[in-house]
Amino acid sequence: MRTLKRDELARRIDATGLKPYAFAKKCGIVPESLRRWLNGARVPKVENIQKMAEFLHCSVADISEWAFVLDKKALVEEEDQQLMMIRTFWRDLDIEQRESIMALLKSMAEANRRDPEFRSLMAGIESREE
Repeated sequence: MRTLKRDELARRIDATGLKPYAFAKKCGIVPESLRRWLNGARVPKVENIQKMAEFLHCSVADISEWAFVLDKKALVEEEDQQLMMIRTFWRDLDIEQRESIMALLKSMAEANRRDPEFRSLMAGIESREE
């Protein structure tokens, strides 16, 4: 469940010396929306939490329970960078080197499939993705 750390957000807004209305305007947020978030009537979208966190020079996790979403996004971006590095490396290999690497990866994958701890880990990952 997504939640906003309302007391922490209010404390940080107060520390800026701005009234909530002015803070919202400076963040590019509708002031009435901020009032609803601080009162607990609504929960902001992650984009709005990011805007407030940037303005407050804090992390999203400091003012909300949305951190896991951003961490997942960061992991995807990191994986994309790693894949680009692998593609570059792969292009520089000759066919024999590629076949050796593929054989090693297949062997490792088969060994992992037989490992109960690995199967349990994969089952947990798959259940979270549903």
